[in-house]
Amino acid sequence: ARKRFLKSDRTEMGHIDRAVQRAILARSGVGVELISKGRTVYRVASDRSLRGRIESFFGKEIAEGLIEVSGGGEAGTIHGLVGSPSLSRGNASMVHFFVNGRFVQDRRLLAAVGDAYRDYLPPRRYPIAFLFLDLPPEDVDVNVHPRKLEVRFRRADRLYPLVRSSLISSLGGPRLPSPDPGPAIDRVR
Repeated sequence: ARKRFLKSDRTEMGHIDRAVQRAILARSGVGVELISKGRTVYRVASDRSLRGRIESFFGKEIAEGLIEVSGGGEAGTIHGLVGSPSLSRGNASMVHFFVNGRFVQDRRLLAAVGDAYRDYLPPRRYPIAFLFLDLPPEDVDVNVHPRKLEVRFRRADRLYPLVRSSLISSLGGPRLPSPDPGPAIDRVR
């Protein structure tokens, strides 16, 4: 029954590739080799660091342009790597969140990242981010989405400031210049 819902080999391989990438990024100490039609797509050794794993998938330029992030608070801890503002993209596909070792998609976390980069990126530009949140298991409900991509946070209101402040502290460099208001004009009636 499921076979008739499968797409082309290329499309299905893309889904497999993304799933394997996310698994490899989430779990250090695990080596993986992906083979398709007898050809090795990639091989990642178990001893590669997070930056090395990112380089394996996304290239040296991106891996070298990443800044370390870490922080902690009442809600939990955060660590990972984020792109310098010069590495921005036109969509949010390169913003990756891992909660307790599981890849997730969450609009509130994405909004916190966007808010942290607000003074660094022009409108409609998105950063590159690989962020790992470690939270108490009882604060995360993973049974929200059939594919387990979305989760529900018991203390969601505490995660936004954790993510935002951790990224702002790590970025700390030059920001976008404020728009020039132009010359002041005195109007006399």
